[in-house]
Amino acid sequence: MGETMDTEEDILFLFLTGHGKKDQGLFVNYGPQQQATLSPFWLNKALEKSNIKWKVIVVSACYSGIYTDALADEYTLVMTASNSTQPSFGCSNMNDFTYFGEAYFKNQLQQHTSFVDAFYQARYEIADKEKMYGLDASKPQIAVTDKILNKLSELTVNGG
Repeated sequence: MGETMDTEEDILFLFLTGHGKKDQGLFVNYGPQQQATLSPFWLNKALEKSNIKWKVIVVSACYSGIYTDALADEYTLVMTASNSTQPSFGCSNMNDFTYFGEAYFKNQLQQHTSFVDAFYQARYEIADKEKMYGLDASKPQIAVTDKILNKLSELTVNGG
């Protein structure tokens, strides 16, 4: 991606979803014999190598909070479906979305122009649903700075 975008001006929106492995990262299955874990360390190195300055990264998986500290910097907004010690919920072949995906992408981004505002509203929605079903709180995480907020505000101001 770093070769096809203006790495100083464009904003990368990266959404990762799947099964998370506690203390390891996102489980990736390429087929019966090709399985790996996408660790926060590996992803951070790949993003650094791309030289993409501005990033919005959303990770929807159990224990996805492990990515928050690893990827957060002043130019990056990181949102995760859970903290690093909790599972997230709703992952099933029977569902179109996880609880996080439904709350954030389907419900809240339809109502809010701000990624951050939508996240906070989704977090309330998820907490209510988890409480209703008697589940432990997944505690979605966010890391955001004024620099990335200001950059994102250009999208609304300029209408682009």
